[in-house]
Amino acid sequence: MKLRNLLVGSLAGLCLLVCSRPISAAKITLTGADNVRDFQNYRVPGNRKLKTGLIIRSSKLSNITTGDAQKLKTKYHLKYIVDLRSPQEIAKAPDKHIKGVKLIKAPVINNADYTRYNLAKLTKGATAQHYLYRHFTTKNGQAAYRKLFKTLLAAPKNSAVLFHCSAGKDRTGFGAALILTALGVPSKTITKDYLLSNKYRHKYNVAHLNNLKRLGYSSIQKANIKNTLLVKVSYLNTSIKSAKKQSNSLTGFIEHKLKITPKMIKQLRAKYLTN
Repeated sequence: MKLRNLLVGSLAGLCLLVCSRPISAAKITLTGADNVRDFQNYRVPGNRKLKTGLIIRSSKLSNITTGDAQKLKTKYHLKYIVDLRSPQEIAKAPDKHIKGVKLIKAPVINNADYTRYNLAKLTKGATAQHYLYRHFTTKNGQAAYRKLFKTLLAAPKNSAVLFHCSAGKDRTGFGAALILTALGVPSKTITKDYLLSNKYRHKYNVAHLNNLKRLGYSSIQKANIKNTLLVKVSYLNTSIKSAKKQSNSLTGFIEHKLKITPKMIKQLRAKYLTN
């Protein structure tokens, strides 16, 4: 009996260790962009996992160096960039051109709604974030994410697609959730991937908040801005709930609103998952 209890306790401990193990997103270090990573080794049922280096999420690429561009081309065989930012953001800070890489503009939110969001950040904080995330499932958002999926389908074999917004956390975060859902990745892994932006943006966030303090912003204003710098499960859930309201499930939203058919999903899985 003692031996049995010991074995049960050991197995429980092993399960706790394995189940709580952090996901292994591969950070890609670039000089001119942060929050750059792929979905390395994310596992799906059936003992399959995502192939390494084919789907990359990032912040804006307006400040990348020549070395950064060369790294994306030679190491990852980058062929497509999908820019999810609004037209005014792109005009203010366009991505650096990378020879041989096609840039696709797919604005998730239009200029008017993005301006309203920007004006609300200082006084509304988290409320502004929920406003932003609700827009990810509108007609505008649907068209943008449809472009993202179509690009993944069109990309040559063993070449990378990079998608991004400004910080690579909100529009990119929901885009990643849609892609990973389509590929069959468990929801817990999807949430962990989403929250990694807080880790990879931490240095920038701290510096930005310190700068606001030096400029004399009030405690309330700094707290509001902090809420817009972070990603939170409640923000992601706002988009997911909106998608489910339209199509009962996130999978249904992908199929019925983004028009990504079961056949296309099968093609995506064949292309981006190991056998």
